This record gives sequence, C-alpha cells and structure tokens, in this order.
Amino acid sequence: MSYQAKESGYRSHVERIWGKWDDAWQITEHRKDFDTDLLEIVTCDGVDVGYIYVIRSAQAIKLVDMAIFPEYRGKGIGTHLVNSLLAEARRCSLPVELGAFKTNLSAIKLYERLGFTRVSETDTHIRFISR
Repeated sequence: MSYQAKESGYRSHVERIWGKWDDAWQITEHRKDFDTDLLEIVTCDGVDVGYIYVIRSAQAIKLVDMAIFPEYRGKGIGTHLVNSLLAEARRCSLPVELGAFKTNLSAIKLYERLGFTRVSETDTHIRFISR
C-alpha cells in the first residue's frame, strides 16, 4: 500500500523533474529506504489513505515522507498530520524539518501556511524548518 501511495503522490513530480518514472528502481529504493518501524499507515474511517514516515531524534523531528492517495487529498489529512508533528515538537522544544519537490506546489503552500520557513533549495527540492 505504501508504494502505491508514494507513486500516486510522486510520479508526476519525478517525471517533470527527471523525465521518467522507473518502476523497478523506485520499488527497490522504496523497500531499501523505508524502515517499516518508522512508517505509519494513515487511516481515515477505517480506510488506508496513505502513510507518514517520521524520524525522531534529540535534535529534530524529521518528516521524511508523507503521501496521501489522490481521492483523500484536500480533506485536511496532511494538515492534521503536520499539525500533530508541530504540537509534538513544541512539547519537546524541537523543530520539525521537512522537504518538498519544487514542483509540488500544494505541499509548499501547506508548509508555508503552517508557518514553516525555507532554509535551503536545490534544483529539485526545498527544505523547510518550523519556527
């Protein structure tokens, strides 16, 4: 399920930036990079709607990845998830770090609306940190 959510969220961005989506490579990288102990399936009314992948350390809470299936986007799920991380970070006096593809305008708008500050950019990504 997590791979399907990732593909639905990232395929168009990967294709815009790098020109193609290599399914075999993406599946291999997904399996290698996603520690199942840190990946949480997001459910809404008993239905799997996506996932969130968070790494917590003494320095920061890092939102590594989040993907919501298209039919559940725009319903406040991502906002709720990020706000929950922000509340946790405030309790622990830590920042939240995250990033987005430069082509993912919805994610960028969400993060900026929630008060994140841009801290760096590459040709493909923007990194943010909570204030």
